[in-house]
Amino acid sequence: MSWELEERQKDFDKKRHIVYTFFSTEEQNYKNITTLLQETNLRIDKLIEEKNYKSSTKRKALKEILSWIDENDVLIVTELTQLAHSVKELLDIIECLQEKKVQLVSLKEQFDINNDTRKLFIRAIKLALDFQKNIFREKVAIGIQKAKERGIYQGRKKKTIPENFPFLYENYKKHTMTATSICKQIKISRPVFYRMVKEYEQDHKIDKNNTDSTEDQ
Repeated sequence: MSWELEERQKDFDKKRHIVYTFFSTEEQNYKNITTLLQETNLRIDKLIEEKNYKSSTKRKALKEILSWIDENDVLIVTELTQLAHSVKELLDIIECLQEKKVQLVSLKEQFDINNDTRKLFIRAIKLALDFQKNIFREKVAIGIQKAKERGIYQGRKKKTIPENFPFLYENYKKHTMTATSICKQIKISRPVFYRMVKEYEQDHKIDKNNTDSTEDQ
């Protein structure tokens, strides 16, 4: 072993080893995971086990770990699927660990995301994520084009202005109702609300420069 590798091993051994396991089904075997950990001869300083048979996406214990883990720790998982259910979520977690300077070790994939390899790994994930997004957009575009050719594409339905909008608009301008409260009441997004305001003012020839309004934060 070279001097550099020896120093890395010493640094690794000094840190607290935190093992995180996630079970989304009852079929997943805890003994298999502990056996894998024993085979690697890794020291376990803290073992955090999380079970959620109803949802494979909710990891409350992991979120707590990410809130207090620091550069003196090593986060160890048996495989990357223990951390996330999507490439985007995995990237967010790795970037969080990067900010905290936390070392991540995945046993199944047999790699150690240390300071030297983390940037390269993150770049590879980002490229894969961009590729995934581009493929999705291309499939959507192809689907829309085929629907147009068949004459069945109607696009996204535009939300119509509700009957009580004059009342809501008046209260919005008087500052007695906020945009957020109105959006919640008629179940629309803020951009849609502002579009409705603009259309309403145009239809009723209201000079918006002569009206008082507020945009709540």
